[in-house]
Amino acid sequence: MTPSRRIGHVLGAACVSIAITGAIARSAQQQVVPQAAPAASTQDSAPKIGNGFILGTVVEATSGQPVAGATVDIQYGGPVVNAYQPGLAPVSVGVPPPIPRRVLTDAQGRFFFRQLAGGRYISRAAAPGYIGGGYLQFKPNGTSHYIDLDDDAARTEIVFRLWKYAAVSGTVLDERGEPAVGAVVHAIPRGMAGGLAQLGGNYQATTDDRGIYRIGNLSPATYIVGITTVGSTMPAETVETYAAGRLAADNSAQNLTASLQTSGAAAPILAGIRMGDLVLDADVAKTGFTIPQPTDGGKVMAYATTFYPSAPTSAQATPITLKSGEERTGIDLSLKLVATLRVSGTVMGPAGPVANMGVRLIPQGPIEFSTEAGAQVATASTDGSGAFTLLGVPTGQYVLKVLKTAVGAGRAGLAMPPPPTSEPTLWAAVPIDVADRDVTGLTVTLKNGLRLSGHVEFEGTKNKPTPDEMARIAIRVTPVGPRPSVGVGPGTASADGQFTPPGGYPPGQYFVSAFMAVAGWSLKSVMHGQKNVADEPLDVDASDIDDLVVVFTDQTALVGGTVTDASGAMDTSAEVIVFPADSDAWKHNAFSGRRYQLLATTKTGVYEFTGLPAGDYFIVAVKYDLTDNWQDPKFIEKLVGVATRTTLKGGDKASLPLKTATVKAP
Repeated sequence: MTPSRRIGHVLGAACVSIAITGAIARSAQQQVVPQAAPAASTQDSAPKIGNGFILGTVVEATSGQPVAGATVDIQYGGPVVNAYQPGLAPVSVGVPPPIPRRVLTDAQGRFFFRQLAGGRYISRAAAPGYIGGGYLQFKPNGTSHYIDLDDDAARTEIVFRLWKYAAVSGTVLDERGEPAVGAVVHAIPRGMAGGLAQLGGNYQATTDDRGIYRIGNLSPATYIVGITTVGSTMPAETVETYAAGRLAADNSAQNLTASLQTSGAAAPILAGIRMGDLVLDADVAKTGFTIPQPTDGGKVMAYATTFYPSAPTSAQATPITLKSGEERTGIDLSLKLVATLRVSGTVMGPAGPVANMGVRLIPQGPIEFSTEAGAQVATASTDGSGAFTLLGVPTGQYVLKVLKTAVGAGRAGLAMPPPPTSEPTLWAAVPIDVADRDVTGLTVTLKNGLRLSGHVEFEGTKNKPTPDEMARIAIRVTPVGPRPSVGVGPGTASADGQFTPPGGYPPGQYFVSAFMAVAGWSLKSVMHGQKNVADEPLDVDASDIDDLVVVFTDQTALVGGTVTDASGAMDTSAEVIVFPADSDAWKHNAFSGRRYQLLATTKTGVYEFTGLPAGDYFIVAVKYDLTDNWQDPKFIEKLVGVATRTTLKGGDKASLPLKTATVKAP
């Protein structure tokens, strides 16, 4: 078959596909898509019809086999421009509105779009059982690019890659060797963030009547598989007050819940085991099986947290790396029923015992989870006299933590800063060794959080922000490592540039950053003495810090260039990494993302980093399949030997061509 007849054959098949999916396309017009700026005129706002077309193929990424019946969408993204625009960023000029269209691939995985005007198009493919992909996207969740089309032109080389979902399965047995029915098994992705190993996200499945589970729809990645148990205890008086409040025509139940949330305490327990004046959570939705009844001696039995193959903590677990389409079987788990102990005491605040205060027990040592809540072993809340009891605690070494913020758990993640408050953050951290007997009579004394304050300065020739704009500067303080269960919200600067984030912070290491929605200004540094704590951790320990200097500048650096492969051809499948050469923070497993960046090359093999703070940098291009854990300090150490070193000054626009380096995977 000649090329022209082959295109005509595909055209016929694609036209049938367009007709069949017309109803789907009309529905797709309601989807949220990247929007362009308002049209410049009535003529511009009308959809454009042209004589261009796009002919392409959808394939499975690993095997290259065509994917039949895949859905391919296309939307107009504006005129072709010369400036580099990464990913699918919308073009902010007057252009016609997006025109959603949708077709299905034929038996050979081919698709066809016709009557296209010149411009750039956003297009993606998807299919059941696959992770979707776009143009020049080389890995799941990677960067994709516009398809640029000249007037009346044809693009016939377009290839979209899809990745098959992976799965993990196995059998769970109870303490008697019998199938554990209804157990909830978790698969938690493991990656790197800020130089630290991190567990984040959660996929789960429930065992059937044979004790078998299967967790599907997993992206290719590395996972920790296990069953987690967290004992939650609450005073019976709190549960009864909450239940009565739900029946009353007032806000007492909501107010009680809000009070508990300010310290990260669990919501009132409605299904639990009554043990004297306590209620132990027995919600099968969390573990998949009920907690056994206490023994005659009052001991609470519990199934211990277990990670594959039989590890008590995630750090001791065997990680499981799944490839595209891989079905990993035999990931079996055995439940361990253990006798547990109780930990009890009283929480004392500045004014005496504190009611409705959340208490959490966390293992000592490094925590891989992105939040402390992922690692906690037991939780409780105090009663009206400040007393608490943690039931179901296995033997081990722990830190008992209490944290109450003026912002509260439900408000800490808001994009806009909360109103200023004079209430202090209250905290406590008490090491506890739970061995062969209950731990009782603890007095947990809360301390005030440490205050951070300073002022804002501006370096440059642009007009300084107005007082109203100054008051919208957000100051954010981010902990190094896992986030606490309760967040402390950002602070704002005053009209004269002074700032004090609300509440204060417990001791630890933090990065401090600032954001301002005023064009032309970007963060240069946050100085504490000679240390830039926007890039290197700030040690918050014994006393307040009042000398932070936030500096904004109108001069940032830009560096870009082309990336070529070993043959000298433009490398469109490379990714470029930039990291500081004048700091060894990455060697100590703690860095912020401001000066550590990664981006994919464009479809012409070009890269460009904008907004970098001035300083010395390493820049290196590597193949896309090496960068899944590019923030691993061991991998960055390897890059130093093959990277190009450059110095960037404020306002620099540096051109730096690169060749794709050869380096081993982390």
